Amino acid sequence: MSGLLRSLLLAFALMFCAWFPVHAQSDLPLPANYFPPGSWIDYHAAVSNADMDRWWGRDGNGYPMMHALSEDVLARSSGWLESSYRRVGNGYIYFAVFRSEYARLEDGTPGNAAAFGDWRKAVAEINGLRLATTQPTDIVPRGMDGQAETRVLSAAAGGPSVTIAAWWGETHEVEALGIYTGKLMTMQRARRMLAAQIRFVIRSET
Repeated sequence: MSGLLRSLLLAFALMFCAWFPVHAQSDLPLPANYFPPGSWIDYHAAVSNADMDRWWGRDGNGYPMMHALSEDVLARSSGWLESSYRRVGNGYIYFAVFRSEYARLEDGTPGNAAAFGDWRKAVAEINGLRLATTQPTDIVPRGMDGQAETRVLSAAAGGPSVTIAAWWGETHEVEALGIYTGKLMTMQRARRMLAAQIRFVIRSET
């Protein structure tokens, strides 16, 4: 397992301990059936920049996980987190979806596009997740400003893991991640599930 996944699994475990899930099914922005069956689902309607940095940005040693820059630097203004956890014996499945709103940076750059670029830098350039050979279609609706990308880490390279991020419009951005053991989920299924989650988030807000 790669150092990135070890850090993220630790962050997920601490997050579930620190934020005991309390919610009603009707409160979920993503319906429960968008997550793996049998999962424990957690939802937080307001996630601070400091918490997103801690659980998603850099690990306890300051090494970039899913972001190199802090959310304050990226002008994040608000956002929510929905995540899931399932464990069977020594196997596990973790999914997380961070949906955020961004303002513009001091130089006028849209913060959502900057956050997407910083996500790409962290997962691709720093942590070595490769671009998936096939990309899901129509993540961002046709005719709308935006971009989406899928990155993967194979089991042989220290995974398996899949992450998808997308920005759209002037302020919106979403990032999702799946970490799992191969006996409980395939990479193809993880990619399809994450793509369905991202599509649902975007279309529910457009």
